[in-house]
Amino acid sequence: MNGSALYLESLRREVVLAQGCTEPAAAALCSAAAAELLGEPALRVTLAVSPYVYKNGMNVGIPGVPNATGLAIAAALGCVIADPAQGLAVMQNLRSEQIDRARRMTDDGRVHITMLSSAEKVYFEAACQSERHTARCVIARFHNQIQLKELDGEVLFQMAEDRQDGLTDAGRASLAAPPESMTVRGILDFCRMEPFESFHMLREVVAVNLCIAREGLRGEWGLRVGKTLETNRRTGFLRSDAAQEAIALTAAAADARMAGCDLPVMSTAGSGNQGLTASLPIMVAAKHASVSEETMLRALAMSLLITIHTKTYLGRLSALCGCGVSAAIGVCAGLVFMMDGDDEAVLAAMRSMAADITGMFCDGAKPGCALKIATSVHAAYQAAALALAGVGAGARDGIVRMDIEQTLAGIGRLGGEAMTGVNDAILSLLREA
Repeated sequence: MNGSALYLESLRREVVLAQGCTEPAAAALCSAAAAELLGEPALRVTLAVSPYVYKNGMNVGIPGVPNATGLAIAAALGCVIADPAQGLAVMQNLRSEQIDRARRMTDDGRVHITMLSSAEKVYFEAACQSERHTARCVIARFHNQIQLKELDGEVLFQMAEDRQDGLTDAGRASLAAPPESMTVRGILDFCRMEPFESFHMLREVVAVNLCIAREGLRGEWGLRVGKTLETNRRTGFLRSDAAQEAIALTAAAADARMAGCDLPVMSTAGSGNQGLTASLPIMVAAKHASVSEETMLRALAMSLLITIHTKTYLGRLSALCGCGVSAAIGVCAGLVFMMDGDDEAVLAAMRSMAADITGMFCDGAKPGCALKIATSVHAAYQAAALALAGVGAGARDGIVRMDIEQTLAGIGRLGGEAMTGVNDAILSLLREA
């Protein structure tokens, strides 16, 4: 197998442009794909989703739609747009008449959201009706992976089981092993040895994610966590260093995204917030350290790939916060890598992160995500600083194991079997609000 192909394909597949929070974006995509089949305006839609999707989509803002949150308006917008060609950026460049039509659908009670407790973690099923037809679309496993299209009970498209791995055709042809063969050691070798030209595609991550972060610092978005921290950094109440700047910038991006800013983000492993958390702190550190673009992009690749790899253990959606666990572990690895830490220092930083905020739970996408992201970025800088000084958590530190893959597998167990009851309790609390 061409070793680098595995990691390049993972970056191409998992680092993608998204408009708004990923769950509402996927809801809109699913509804749009179903509505397109009708050939006439959709009058109503029922969207069935998994508990994890339901939790993540309840309270988040919708880009370009003032004072609108949740899956219902996203599903309605998908019906009105009726064009899935833009993928997870389906809600980009909304027109006022589209927003008005979608609002009328929700106001008239023609949008229904149901929760399927037996569904896999990533699951969307949109059933659209028009005057003469009914259409159905299913997205599962990956937020942008359409697995079924059906019109008036006739299956028009069904993805074969052996193609449900999320790979592109080119990527599938280049690999002789499944994505699960990725390892931390392999990622380290790839980021050090791969020709620099392979990382040029990550320039888009830098440009797109910096844009929404700067908007978060300018505007009055969400809880204004990032903007407030940045103001206090500049006035001297907080320290003015790379870590605090990274915390403020990343939180500001989450403020804007969770409040419905219509700027896109480059998501990672199915989450825009993970993409922001895994990338922006690397950019800030690169600026303060005055490193070359090549060094920055290699470190960014490290952060993104570790995030992706950790998610293969944790699951696409989880009861644990993907930013506080996966993306923060990616960031600390990328920071150590950027500052010329050796492989053992990178592993030490990752183990320290596992010993720190692994228990941060996910209570859905909402403005308060900026708070958790700020905490996560601080923890990542702390773990990186310790590792560069030769300090790191070891095998006697709780769930940590010296073998990093065993440590990540343990986190995966916590986020899966051990947290099922926690996720149910969170859902119950959210539905009572």
